[in-house]
Amino acid sequence: MIHTKINYYFVRFLSYIILMAMVVMVFNLNKKDVYFEFLIALFYILNSILRMYFFKESKRNTFKYGIFTFSVILDVVIILYFKNIIGVGALILTFITILDIFLFYKSHESLIIVLGINILVGVIVFNNKSSSLSINMFLCGSLAIYSVLSYYLKELDSKKNQAQELYDRLRISEEKLIKANNELKSYSNTIEELAVLRERTRVSRELHDSVGHALSTLCIQLKAVETIFINEPELAKNMLGKNITYVENTLDSIRRTVRELKPKELEIYDGIMAMEKMIKSFEEKTGIKVRFIVSKEKWGLHSEQSHNLYRILQEGLSNSLKHGKVNNITVSMQFLKEKLYVNIKDDGIGCDKVSSSFGLEGISERVKEMDGTVEYYTEKEKGFSICLTIPKVNYID
Repeated sequence: MIHTKINYYFVRFLSYIILMAMVVMVFNLNKKDVYFEFLIALFYILNSILRMYFFKESKRNTFKYGIFTFSVILDVVIILYFKNIIGVGALILTFITILDIFLFYKSHESLIIVLGINILVGVIVFNNKSSSLSINMFLCGSLAIYSVLSYYLKELDSKKNQAQELYDRLRISEEKLIKANNELKSYSNTIEELAVLRERTRVSRELHDSVGHALSTLCIQLKAVETIFINEPELAKNMLGKNITYVENTLDSIRRTVRELKPKELEIYDGIMAMEKMIKSFEEKTGIKVRFIVSKEKWGLHSEQSHNLYRILQEGLSNSLKHGKVNNITVSMQFLKEKLYVNIKDDGIGCDKVSSSFGLEGISERVKEMDGTVEYYTEKEKGFSICLTIPKVNYID
């Protein structure tokens, strides 16, 4: 739009200069007063300026269409008047009119009007016998080329404006989306906090019902034992035995309660998440890339299994780092219905024969504790692998 405005004002004020030069030319040629021509020229300039400032495209309506059209007709009449005085050169003033038409009217309307002006100018020019054919052709050709360029600039600016409007709408939509996303996050945080509060309330109620009741009962029983301990030691001893059994049963009940309160998903993923965290820490410290693959189907690991697998993985990574000169390690865990297969494989230098070491012996002992099996595979320049098979064990606290 900036380029069009520069072109717009340049052509307009250049035409004003040409018009005043024409008035001076009339005075020099005819040696007569040109007050009337001067007034007509000023009226033409005033009409053009008013059209430029008061009939903008963004403020079009039916009334302004009529006034603008009347203003264009006045332009044509004045241009024809000066044409009769000084010749076809006055027709160059139509450049302003054509530019205004393209800027005010819609594309199809402006094309029809400008085409009509070009035809009118062509008829006038080629019916004029006072100027040469080459001058007439130059004038008509210039007007036609200028009309085409003006239309092209009009369409180009129109597309730029549409693109800018689309960009503005997208920016506004993006801002609204960001705002909505922030509100959603805030709402999500509120819901999460509410869920935490509800869970805490539930946990406190469960603990009160189990632990609180048990401790209250135990307190009463112990006070009774204290009362009869001196006079009836056998009875007190018997009551203490029952209280011990009661405490053990209560402890089992608390364990079951805590077990029920613990989410199933957390139970399943606790050990795996710990291993994943350890792997990330190993990668950051050593620069060795570790690929951790876990099957889609999973079952909860026994607490002892989780601990032993964590230590086995830790030792396997350490072994690859110390002896293998590795760049990449792959750790895979495949949960089947009744077994878990674990494979730790690196791309290190390997060796011809697996030699016993304290680390590998520790791995074997941990696997044995889980009633599993372990095998080691290695080959020169083909890395080292640790393959485990662990049976599924029901989770028992």
